[in-house]
Amino acid sequence: MSELHSKSANHDAANDNELNNEHFIDQIVKMTEKFERNREKPANEDVAKRTFYVEKKSIRLEYHYGDGKITRAAREYSKNGEFTTEAHDHYTKQPKIVETIEEFCALIQSEKECQNLVLESNKEINLICARRRAEENKFDFTTSIYDTLRNRPTEKELAEMEARERELAARLGHKKDILNSLIGDKEIASITDAENIYNSALKSFKDQLMLRIKIIDDRLQKEKINLTRRRNNYQKNTDNSDRNEEYIQFIQDTVFKINILKERAEEHNRNAATKFNELKYQLRNDPRLAPWLNKINLD
Repeated sequence: MSELHSKSANHDAANDNELNNEHFIDQIVKMTEKFERNREKPANEDVAKRTFYVEKKSIRLEYHYGDGKITRAAREYSKNGEFTTEAHDHYTKQPKIVETIEEFCALIQSEKECQNLVLESNKEINLICARRRAEENKFDFTTSIYDTLRNRPTEKELAEMEARERELAARLGHKKDILNSLIGDKEIASITDAENIYNSALKSFKDQLMLRIKIIDDRLQKEKINLTRRRNNYQKNTDNSDRNEEYIQFIQDTVFKINILKERAEEHNRNAATKFNELKYQLRNDPRLAPWLNKINLD
């Protein structure tokens, strides 16, 4: 298995006041682990994300994107013994039954280990919250204006994030601009001309899709690094009684930004293939290209 770089868990928020492990274990809805790319493995065999759906009693594996690919393979196991494989590459080797059984058994064990780690994290959060409540009963905390402004995501930061997303979305939305920039005033005089323009338009659009997810992912990794560094610094300092308010505020604000970026990455991945296929349809039906492209097989 590749190196783990993040782990998260979702729980039922209906009983948020019941955060002790005895109740928390029954509230877990799903747990997710994400892994770095292992270049020694083919992308369709290298797990990028595995999700344990506790309520649904299923486990889903999603593999890394291959170079230049905008879709990826996936496999899902149900705890009643069934499994399905989504292979976007016709040359992908289908697993043998014995291999899936061995993998499923290993995943069941991994789920238990993941659950134990989630419970340990919840215990740590409970200790921090309990310490904070105890200290609030004794002292009046004062957080400096400088620290608050430095750690909280400002309106300007959020506005800049939104503006960058809108700019990229607009570039991806104007598919006609790609074709206009490639054709201009030139006359398409052959099948070769039309095919070259068709392929160049698809490549340009795919590059834009991949650039957008890279930008989102880079920002996501930066926020995760900041979060990990701050947690490590907090744990190293034994005397943090006067910094708990600042620390908890930083954690809340950083997690808020991470969740926004995760949602945008997931939305992008959901829509990328659809947008790409929409462009292919538009190109094949463009009045300048269609007369030539209809004479060849593009699939």
